[in-house]
Amino acid sequence: LAVRYAPWWLNTEVLRPESAERERMCRESGKSDNLVPSMPRDVYDSLPSEVQPLYAHWIRHEPVV
Repeated sequence: LAVRYAPWWLNTEVLRPESAERERMCRESGKSDNLVPSMPRDVYDSLPSEVQPLYAHWIRHEPVV
């Protein structure tokens, strides 16, 4: 689990592979690098409860079948 500190104004959404912002940015620039995978649910569930809110937006969403 990577822990990164960034200023509140820095948009880190572009690091998420499934992010619409990342897809747009990669498409417009023609580049794709620095992939940061989402967190599997079991990893999130194993985090201490006081830490979970800090990572809730990084949970990998499994496709519904």
